[in-house]
Amino acid sequence: MTGKIILPNTKISNLKAPLIFLAGPIKGAGNWQNRAIEILQSLNPTTYIASPNMQVQSNHLENQARSNELNFQYQLDWERYYLKKASETGAIMFWLPTQIEAMPISKKSGFPTVYARDTRPETSGWGWKLLETNSNARVIIRGEEGFDGYDVIKRNFLAIKPNTTFHSTLEQTCQEAIKLAAQHQ
Repeated sequence: MTGKIILPNTKISNLKAPLIFLAGPIKGAGNWQNRAIEILQSLNPTTYIASPNMQVQSNHLENQARSNELNFQYQLDWERYYLKKASETGAIMFWLPTQIEAMPISKKSGFPTVYARDTRPETSGWGWKLLETNSNARVIIRGEEGFDGYDVIKRNFLAIKPNTTFHSTLEQTCQEAIKLAAQHQ
């Protein structure tokens, strides 16, 4: 069996393999999710991968999960559903890359939008706060030292899990996510 890529608005209730949710910035980050999908599938081809970034390479679309189940009205609902599912049946993998692209201008403020605006609070709610309430939660958070605020994020995780190792490559992070997700089998 080959794992499937689950993109926004697709709902699959009964996954037959571990699920890894790719959490991290989309805008301004380049498309790190495509590389993560390649790495994760090479390490374990049966793993399901939920990617909130719908801009996946066309060669990944052949492995896209399809479903006739009711879909989600908003992408945020989709994300919450799969973050919860990944925390129960696989792993949540946060990757925090350095910003490499300019951010779009906000129509409301006239200033550039904030890089990783949604990711930062998610590292709390689906990251160290989840670990605080459940020390066995399968959450991995890694990134590049150039990610603004990474030192604060690391301190928050170290306060909950003092023995956390912080890798600086996407490859190492994917390897650790596969190991964590396998603990659910």
